[in-house]
Amino acid sequence: MLNIVASHSKENDVSFPTPCLIGHRGLAALAPENSLQGIALAREKGFSWVEVDVQFSSDGEPFLFHDRTSSSMGGPRKAMVDMPWQTISNLELLDPRTRTAFRVPHLEQVLDLIGQTGLSVNLELKYHKPVEPRRLQSQWLQLSRLAQARHLPAQRILYSSFSPSFESVACHRDSSMKVGLLATVRDMPETIANKSRILKPDSLHIPLRMASKKRLAPLLSLDLPVFVYTVNDSAQLATLLAQGVRGVFTDCLVPSRPQGKTEP
Repeated sequence: MLNIVASHSKENDVSFPTPCLIGHRGLAALAPENSLQGIALAREKGFSWVEVDVQFSSDGEPFLFHDRTSSSMGGPRKAMVDMPWQTISNLELLDPRTRTAFRVPHLEQVLDLIGQTGLSVNLELKYHKPVEPRRLQSQWLQLSRLAQARHLPAQRILYSSFSPSFESVACHRDSSMKVGLLATVRDMPETIANKSRILKPDSLHIPLRMASKKRLAPLLSLDLPVFVYTVNDSAQLATLLAQGVRGVFTDCLVPSRPQGKTEP
């Protein structure tokens, strides 16, 4: 059971601006995805939240990366999780979207930057093959301890994962551990509602293809902040906000003004 209490925080509710734009993989269309550059740029552009993907090296070190391998960025075809952190840290990669060179950051570097900038972060635990619940629990605890060591308030760290093991672990977590429920296009509204009752998440994240007016209605009734991924068109954003979603994950849209004021 995840039983870590964030005693350093007076507030226990996750806070999101209204509306809330969350920088997807940092700010993936404007800087290398899952990079320190992207996170810093998101803060510069006025974001208060970013989302990043976390994997673990063969020697157990957490780092930011989305894909299974780095081959599309000029790295080896070997799975990232099968390499030790020293090897990963020495990779010189080129982001194909922005044509910018970067190095894979360790999560400690990321959390230091989060603390310095005042950002909040959605840490998505990324697995490319099934993971046992006990292993996921241990890795989640590792992330939480790193955040606590930096005195980051619990409500500024949101955890999520597509792994089925995440749900089995999350339903036994301490209330200080904040969770976003990730839905897929295959999930029916009834399934999402049942998961919500069991997990008691702090937010619901749904794909854009699920965000039609008809499919949104029952999800908005769950009394959770609903976020849509991934939205890169301003007209789509306006439509979704008018329909009642709290915000979106985006690669390139930027807030019209700095997102400072938050609501629980």
